[in-house]
Amino acid sequence: MGNISEKILYFCSKRINYPLCPPRNVTLTLNYICNQNCIMCDIKNHKFDKKYEISFEEVKKIIDEMKDLNIPDLVLTGGEPFLYKDIFKVIDYAKYRERKVIMITNGFYDSRIVNEIIKSEIDHIQVSLDGSTKEIYESIRGVEGSFEVVINNIKRLVENNKSVGATVTVIQQNYKDLLNIAYLAKELECTALALRPAHISNADPLSKDFLGSGVWIPREKLDLLREMVKKLKIFNAETNYLDFSPGLDLLVDYFENGYIRTLNSCFIGFTRLIISYNEKDSYEVWMCGGMVGDIRKKSLKDIWYGKEAYNLRRKIKKCKRRCLFPELHEPELENVFTLCRAIKAAKQR
Repeated sequence: MGNISEKILYFCSKRINYPLCPPRNVTLTLNYICNQNCIMCDIKNHKFDKKYEISFEEVKKIIDEMKDLNIPDLVLTGGEPFLYKDIFKVIDYAKYRERKVIMITNGFYDSRIVNEIIKSEIDHIQVSLDGSTKEIYESIRGVEGSFEVVINNIKRLVENNKSVGATVTVIQQNYKDLLNIAYLAKELECTALALRPAHISNADPLSKDFLGSGVWIPREKLDLLREMVKKLKIFNAETNYLDFSPGLDLLVDYFENGYIRTLNSCFIGFTRLIISYNEKDSYEVWMCGGMVGDIRKKSLKDIWYGKEAYNLRRKIKKCKRRCLFPELHEPELENVFTLCRAIKAAKQR
């Protein structure tokens, strides 16, 4: 009943604008440093002062507060989180505190890092896989020779019984390759392939700066995207392998309009807690539309249940804008009818 209870509590939380249960995870940005140069990423433009990088002691405090708040999952991201100097100390401490550890990574590192990952107790590694061939992948990721390294790293991790998923950022340069990427990910024994249409910044899901850019799929190519979506739907009907919670048809809607249509299923203020470097020396808790507190000045509990979070959730609840962040949506919680269907399905499992 745990999963059913959680669905009901999140559904009710949004209705009364107050969290009745803890978020599923803390997503923590450890750095803004990366060893690739992706054509759709603006990370190199961030003015990240490394002297203000979050310390291991500060991360330990966050993990301790997660334990107190009963937040189960720690999602570590960047930049490239494996470039954070104390990354394996963070992983070890999170596991000591009985938290699940999920890594969002590009998979591009040497055998020393792979050996450390294999020895660690990481629960899941989500690797970017933006092309099924060296030519497509490296034209997007910007580092010659990186495709072979990433593929071999995935193979080694899977061979050593690590849970590895794949993520593809959907852009003009790879949308014709999506089915091939899905087959490659499955052949590599990745747990699933997550589809994430390009957006300019994780901190601004309403930004439309990509529209008209070189990575955006233009209108004249949308019929080709529709054909690809049809193929993906056939593949997914047979495998249930693809992760795109709003539904595959909305991939076309996304690139046609610059957003997905209003779904009334955004739960950004309730299901996860996002912490990232903001400016100068602040590491802030983010919700769509603003920051609600600095973890260097307040506890997670005070931030999560505080006035700033309450006021921002109230604004988010009234939001009718179309969103560039499909992964924040919870289609099963869209309304009471979808909630009941989700509960019924969960009971039948």
